[in-house]
Amino acid sequence: MLNDKFVSAIFCAPTGEYENYPSRLTDEVFAALKNMGINRIFGYGFDSRAETVERTFELCEKYGILYYPTPLTCGRYVRLTGDKAYWKLSETERKQLDDDFVAEVAALAEHKAFGGIMFGDEAGYLAFDGAAHACNVFKAHFAEYEFMYNFFSYSIDEKIFWTGIESAPTECAELQPKPFELTGDLQVSFANRFRVYDKLLKGFLDKAVPSYVSQDRYPMEPHWAEVPTSVHVALFELSAVMSQAKRKYGMGSYNYVQVGQWGNDIRRMTNKGELLLQINVILSYGNDGVAFFPGAFPLDWRNIPGYNAAKNGESSLIDIYGNVTRFGKWLADTQPFYDAIAAEMRASNFVGVSAYGHYDNGFILDKVASLPDSECIYQGNFPDMCYARDENIVVDSTNQVAVSLFEHNDKRRYFVTNLSSVYGNKVELILPESNYVATLQDGTTMEFNGKIRVDFAAGEAMWIVSKK
Repeated sequence: MLNDKFVSAIFCAPTGEYENYPSRLTDEVFAALKNMGINRIFGYGFDSRAETVERTFELCEKYGILYYPTPLTCGRYVRLTGDKAYWKLSETERKQLDDDFVAEVAALAEHKAFGGIMFGDEAGYLAFDGAAHACNVFKAHFAEYEFMYNFFSYSIDEKIFWTGIESAPTECAELQPKPFELTGDLQVSFANRFRVYDKLLKGFLDKAVPSYVSQDRYPMEPHWAEVPTSVHVALFELSAVMSQAKRKYGMGSYNYVQVGQWGNDIRRMTNKGELLLQINVILSYGNDGVAFFPGAFPLDWRNIPGYNAAKNGESSLIDIYGNVTRFGKWLADTQPFYDAIAAEMRASNFVGVSAYGHYDNGFILDKVASLPDSECIYQGNFPDMCYARDENIVVDSTNQVAVSLFEHNDKRRYFVTNLSSVYGNKVELILPESNYVATLQDGTTMEFNGKIRVDFAAGEAMWIVSKK
């Protein structure tokens, strides 16, 4: 479904009129989303009113966007406590739940813009039996549609591992027995993050394989006031993890892009490079696309202290009044690039990625070492996950670049990304002699024979293919 385009989704859909806030279910908003390249809208969230769902279907159909609502029955599969907890249900009750789920999805599938469902968000390990069962039921009845599932990141504690984030009960006494203990190599810590996270993913994916999986660790959060241009290393590591899961389980993968700041005014995202870097790093690991959070500013944040700036343009593609923010404008400006390369890049086989050059992102590395959790700040220590390097190419750059290798029809393709979200980068690339076409971030193309010089702005990328 839409395999000639990158996944370009929003989490937090436009909402109907609420209190003193206007409806964002308008032609202007959906035309703007279409102009940004958004092709999927996830309906999980605050406004699940029937009239909102119906109007969203209408506008999605009109503007060629797929809609992924969250059926009400989904929550019953991940319920952890009470008499109706999924693990307590009898076989008869589970069969009734499946029947209710199928009937609810079937009604949604009557709409032309139905693309599938966003089943849930950040459930814990103990909810995976129910969630995986729902996935298998969905695939058995609605194989032509997509089942989306989002995991939390590896930045968690033990309680989140078991019970999730959004729906975690305050008391866990009623929970089913834990199947294992998080001790030793599985003790939740940064050092053990990959082992713990692999255990988490296997808990779901060994039982069921969604159409796509994702995670949402946001890399530009203001954890370090002393390093206002920091990038969390999870941008690289979890892009690699999802790419590896994609290969292992034969499904699609994407990750979430942080759109602005929420909850504080310590750090603003005023640089387009911070947006582009996230998108391009995720793609550089062979993932199928991205989702933007927040897409439309969420209504449930409207009265939270400290979120006024966020709802008035400092976060989201669409603010609470239906206006396009600078993030939305940046995305629309760069959309011709992603439109131009998506079909060929998605059809190509991802081989691997490596980095070249010295990393400079506006801070002194020696001063970072003394900060709490400084190991989480990306400092040019490019991960060795998904590593591959073409020894037949030469790269000279004024800042660090990632070079991803892809193959299609026995030919190499290259995706080159400036890894600085702050500074430009002068890059010279020498490839084996051939005729090549490079598509630049502004959507323009350059033909060359083996050697190319490009001035990248912050976070920018280019895609190179051989003409032979």
